[in-house]
Amino acid sequence: MSSQVCHGMHNGVIQNIQADLPCGVTNSSHPYVTCCVNGDYCLSNSICVNTNNENGNYYYAADCTDETLTDPACGTRCGGRNSAEIVYTSAGYWACCENSAGTVNCSDPSEEIFPGVAPSKLATIQYLPSTASGSSGIGAGAAAGIGVGAAAGLVIVAAILALLYFRRRNAQSDGLPQGAGGYNGLGDGSWAQSQPVVHQVYELDRSGPHPELDGQPKAM
Repeated sequence: MSSQVCHGMHNGVIQNIQADLPCGVTNSSHPYVTCCVNGDYCLSNSICVNTNNENGNYYYAADCTDETLTDPACGTRCGGRNSAEIVYTSAGYWACCENSAGTVNCSDPSEEIFPGVAPSKLATIQYLPSTASGSSGIGAGAAAGIGVGAAAGLVIVAAILALLYFRRRNAQSDGLPQGAGGYNGLGDGSWAQSQPVVHQVYELDRSGPHPELDGQPKAM
């Protein structure tokens, strides 16, 4: 039965390593996979690398999802010790660093050696998120996707609101006053040009005599 729980040797006892995450997904064909500490990189050859160390990168033997540490996928090395540091020697092989009372000494590796390619030729399998997500939570990838989707949604809503605002403002600044039924009160809203009012003026005939008004008041 496949498992997503990581195991390693601690004080001579195989234990569940809470800081580890599986390097991949288990299935019926590959029921077990290697494990590395969260925040580190899973590499080929059952090797992990920590890139956040102030003294530079350091490599260590991977743990495993097999609680017996015997599955070939685990590649158990350095006595199965959890996060046992390893070093690539000038002789072209990997060796477990000396670990005496918790003090690691890679300048004088132990006699436990195993073949493998140089660090520069190790393939990166995957990066493990720095914080392990619980079984009831969502993964880091899903959380990132949700965050991007939410941000995109907010941008779209803001763009729509801005468009509506500017369209309304332009309509108010460019529009003309309207009557109840459109321009000039027409029911269909179409514009009708107002016709000028013409007042006809009649002139006296210049060819005949023109009587003049008497300036004296008329006797009653």
